[in-house]
Amino acid sequence: HFKICAEYFKTIQNSAQNECLMICSEERTSVPRPTMYQACIHGCNNALFRSAEISCNGGTQEKVFDEVELHSYRHCSRFEGLRPRIELVSTCRKYYDIASKQGFASG
Repeated sequence: HFKICAEYFKTIQNSAQNECLMICSEERTSVPRPTMYQACIHGCNNALFRSAEISCNGGTQEKVFDEVELHSYRHCSRFEGLRPRIELVSTCRKYYDIASKQGFASG
């Protein structure tokens, strides 16, 4: 299983951004543009690869979600100073969560 995952990592590093573009496509038109979309991409990119890596290395889903919750606060805090703050931070954290689930499933 690890060998298959190692090969997968070579491709996911290149395709993670494309995967996040698809995951975040509905946020492209969300107001305020483009900040809401950027919050989505930021959350997705930070979670997708890391959660797949944990899964590939035999980590549990619980470990992924614990780490994701811990890091989503830190990664999404960059949107705290922007308006609308609550919506931007929650969008970033929402897609951080979605990408972590998708990354874990693919790992």
